[in-house]
Amino acid sequence: MERMKSKAGYGAVVVLTLIIALTHEGEFPRFLLGFEVVLAAALFFSLKVLAGKIEVHFRLPVLADSRSKEIVVEAEIVNHSILPVPALTAGFIWEDVISGERGTVQMPAMADSRGRSVARFRLRAGHCGVIRVLPGEVWVKDYLALFRRKTAPAPGNPEYAVLPDWTEAEAGSAEKRQRTGGSEEADGDRSGDDYSEIRDIRPYRRGDARHSIHWKLSAKMEDLMVREPSDTADTAVLIFLDLYTADKDALARSDQARSELDRFYERAAAASHRLLTDGVRHYVVWADLEEQEKRAGSGNGIVRYEVRDESSFRGMLTALVHTPLSSRRADLDLLYKERFSDETFREVGRLSLEAGGSRKREKTKTGK
Repeated sequence: MERMKSKAGYGAVVVLTLIIALTHEGEFPRFLLGFEVVLAAALFFSLKVLAGKIEVHFRLPVLADSRSKEIVVEAEIVNHSILPVPALTAGFIWEDVISGERGTVQMPAMADSRGRSVARFRLRAGHCGVIRVLPGEVWVKDYLALFRRKTAPAPGNPEYAVLPDWTEAEAGSAEKRQRTGGSEEADGDRSGDDYSEIRDIRPYRRGDARHSIHWKLSAKMEDLMVREPSDTADTAVLIFLDLYTADKDALARSDQARSELDRFYERAAAASHRLLTDGVRHYVVWADLEEQEKRAGSGNGIVRYEVRDESSFRGMLTALVHTPLSSRRADLDLLYKERFSDETFREVGRLSLEAGGSRKREKTKTGK
C-alpha cells in the first residue's frame, strides 16, 4: 500500500511536470521532466544491482530458555555493494513444531555502504516446546519507495527450545505443602532435607521416620518420598518420564491439552532441579520411539540424560522438549533394563503425560 502511494504520488508529479512543459515556454520544465524520468530509471536499475549484493541471515542468539523469557530473532544484513541500503524488509516465519501453528513477522532494516546491520524482533511463546524460524521474503526498496526487489535470504532453519519454568512449579509445590500441613519448618528436625548423607530415595513405607521425608520432592511427585542412607554409592538415581499420549492431534486443537503438556514439563523440571539443588546426581529417562524408527530399528529408543549441574540440567530439558510425543506405548522398565542390564538403579519418580503430569504410585525398583 505504501509503495502504491509512492508510485501514485511520483506519477502525479511527472504528469504535472509534463503538462507544465507542454503549456509553458522555457527549458526548466523540460529539464525537470527529463530529470524525473532519469531518476526513476536510475533507481530501478541501481536497486536491481543492489539486491544481488545483499545477504540476510536469520539467527537466534539464545537457543533455549524458559517460556517466561522472550525469544529474540536477529536478522543480520550484510551489504557488499558501495551503495547503501536505504530500506529493507526482512520477513521470517515462526512455527510451533508441536501444534503446527505459524505466524509471519516483517522487520524493517537498513545498511551502510559495504557495511552490516542487525535488526531484532522479540517473540513470546505461549507454551513449552520448539519454535522453528523459517526464512521468509526479503524486499529491498529504493530511497523513494517507488520500486522494490526481492532477494533470497541465506538458508537455515534455527530452532529455539522453549523450556518449562521450573521455578513456578517449585513455588506451587511449596504452597501445596503449606495447605497440607507438610511444612518443613513444622518438623522441628530438618535433617531429612540434607542430601549429603544419603544415596537413595524411595517411596514412603509404614514405619519410616517423619524427619526422613523429603517434603519438597514429595509435593512434586504427589507421593511421600523418603531419603534413605545407603552404602551403594554406585546406585543410579532415576526419574522416568512417560511421553505417551493417546491423541497427539489434540495438542494442535486444544489449548487445554497444550497447557497440560506444559504442566507435565514443569513438574519434570521441578523434580529434577530439586534433586540437583540438594546435591543428588541423577538421570532423567524417557523413550524416543520416533528416533528409533528413523534409525531403522537400531537401538531400543531409550534416552538417558545425566543431570549433575545447571548446564546438564538445561541440556536435559532442551532434549526433552525436542523429543516428539508418541502415540505408541513404551515399556520404560523393559527398555531401560535392556540397555543398562548390568546397572543397579533406584527409581525415585515417574511422571506420566497421560495422568496430567502426576506421579504413578509404583514401588521403588532396583534392577541389575
